[in-house]
Amino acid sequence: MFFSSSSNWLFGKADTGKPTLFCLPYAGGGASVYRNWNTHLSPLTGVVAIQLPGREERINEARYYSIVDLVDAIFEAEAEDGPWFTKKSVLFGHSMGAKIAFEIAQRLEAEGRPPALLLVSGSRPPAMPSKRHICDLDDADFDDELRHLAGTPEAILQEKELMCLLRPLLRADFAMDENYISSATLNIPIVAYAGDADDEVSEPDLSAWAKQTHSSFSSNIVPGDHFFLKKHEADFLSRLHSDLTHFLGEASWPWSMRKGTYNFLKSTRPLSFVLS
Repeated sequence: MFFSSSSNWLFGKADTGKPTLFCLPYAGGGASVYRNWNTHLSPLTGVVAIQLPGREERINEARYYSIVDLVDAIFEAEAEDGPWFTKKSVLFGHSMGAKIAFEIAQRLEAEGRPPALLLVSGSRPPAMPSKRHICDLDDADFDDELRHLAGTPEAILQEKELMCLLRPLLRADFAMDENYISSATLNIPIVAYAGDADDEVSEPDLSAWAKQTHSSFSSNIVPGDHFFLKKHEADFLSRLHSDLTHFLGEASWPWSMRKGTYNFLKSTRPLSFVLS
């Protein structure tokens, strides 16, 4: 039994009697990044990816330049379609997505329906200012920064027409990531991950997430660079399944959720172009 949504914000499955893991993408990424996750994490949890405007099948929709404005829109869509989030929900975000997930968690706490757990990866905490600002660089310097991040294949960077299509989305996403700062402190557990070869997020950076919760915190260094989420997907999902089992063991979830289903994205477009 699954519950349905007509919203174009949501892709995935949420099963009755299980927690739902809501996933937020990195800069330039879309819901398809998480299309393999339900297979790996079932039957522990359902996986629902939140699809942001301006990418994949929503490519013609207006992009957002502010995480606060984006989350306003997410909650407006939930109010029309919802509810999506419950106190049994789990939030996951990678890089830019970690900050979006943090803002959602903050809003849900304020509404008296906090998520059960926040999982963040490949991101400095929102209280830390961004290490670099690239969203407003000229095209040549912007592309050089993409090379430095090593998330955009050189073949794509050399395709002028394709880059003309991609840069506006990437600039908007980098603007969201680079300009979001929050010193808010949550009251839910946070589990944080970073790659041992990630030049963007150091171990002290990752540990600083502890200052943004009054609840428990776990910091985890995993094999890989900033792209461990995709380059070592199976290994990371195995680790994630283990951690979810520890924090949210099935025996501790004796509730019944609203019925329905989301149709998971079956896009043939490239899954991602850059991580921020």
